[in-house]
Amino acid sequence: MQGLDPAPAADLAAAPAVRLLRLRYAGWPWAVAGGSVREVVGTERLQRNPRPAAGSPHGWLLGEREEIPVYLPEEAGPGSGAGTGASVVVVLQPAAGPPCGLAVEAVDEVRQEPISRLRLLPELAAGRRWAFPRVVLWDDGLALEIAPEAVPHLAAPARPAEAGGAEWTAASAAPMAGEPRFGTWLPRASSSAGLFVFTLPGSGALDFALPAAQVVEALSAIMPRPVPGALGPLLGLLAWRGEALPVLDLARAVGLPPSPPPPRGASFAHAVVARAAHRRQLLVFPVERMAGVRQGPFPQPAAAVAPFPGARRVLGAFGDGERMLVVPDLDGALERSPVALAAADAASGWR
Repeated sequence: MQGLDPAPAADLAAAPAVRLLRLRYAGWPWAVAGGSVREVVGTERLQRNPRPAAGSPHGWLLGEREEIPVYLPEEAGPGSGAGTGASVVVVLQPAAGPPCGLAVEAVDEVRQEPISRLRLLPELAAGRRWAFPRVVLWDDGLALEIAPEAVPHLAAPARPAEAGGAEWTAASAAPMAGEPRFGTWLPRASSSAGLFVFTLPGSGALDFALPAAQVVEALSAIMPRPVPGALGPLLGLLAWRGEALPVLDLARAVGLPPSPPPPRGASFAHAVVARAAHRRQLLVFPVERMAGVRQGPFPQPAAAVAPFPGARRVLGAFGDGERMLVVPDLDGALERSPVALAAADAASGWR
């Protein structure tokens, strides 16, 4: 048995900080609040459940006075299967609730992390904050903090009406009222402002464009950190210059036919960091090809009709010689549908 000693008072008074126990499961780092951890034990005390059903414990720690259920976290890492559970972290439920265990692959030390390294999940994943209250920006990667009270529920499949983990169905993908807003963004005939031209995965010969001023940086070989149970357009999070940016499947958000999902743990060859025009929020989206900046003027008028079947979250489309350029609505892509909002509200019952 390995006890967790309290942090020295001098360390706590040095700077605003939180104590976090670093974990590793399914190839990804995780964290648990140090104050919620009672002990760390090996698997020799774990009695495995031979046939665990969905949501049931992976096993139990059997003691003289209590039986502690142990759960495997929802698998969302680059590995092909569930973790082996090389260690067991026992956490205490808040408000004197019963303890439960979390089976993980590795346990590191308790760290004093400054609050400047902590972030909230972005809005598209806000429905999962009941399970992952904070994002930790460690030097060697981005970690999700697991809420102790959420541990028993993370072993169950995502439940759309309860946990905010709905698959992005046709209903939940429906645009908000007033969308699509075709024709609201018109390049002026005399404009010489540049447009950044690119193609999205699965878009075929269709080209997309954003005002060059909204494009911050082009990236290569990114691997988003998944957020278990998050909405379909959110591929995950990416640590970028001290921030945890949402990585969106922009092709899916604008209504392109779904393409085969990338293999688990696969990276995207190219991606773009851009800023939404009105929200001013930074986001990342994978691209198939970057054609560079196209300079104006753009003499042909914008189209006020859908540029392709099923189009949504599109501001406009206009001719550029023999091609048509489609302008995606990044602000709209960051919005959540009424179905998703209702699911997020229902998630409060799990807290």
